[in-house]
Amino acid sequence: MLSEKGKYATATQNRRTVLEKIIWPLILEIDDVTFSVKQYQKKRDEACQKNNYKISEISRAKEYRLYPGSCRKLTVGSS
Repeated sequence: MLSEKGKYATATQNRRTVLEKIIWPLILEIDDVTFSVKQYQKKRDEACQKNNYKISEISRAKEYRLYPGSCRKLTVGSS
């Protein structure tokens, strides 16, 4: 069921949450803009547990890319 915001506003909020609670803290923690999928998943799990988020809600925003090419290790096929 969609929230009162509507599906597009909810999707935007999910992306903002991923940036605020997962991606930026991870970048600051490892002091690098590239990170592996395992590093992302670990940080995601920590953020979900700490903030009582469902992983399924956060996972909907996983396609969001901070900047093209900045998450090289996160994209498939890159070294």
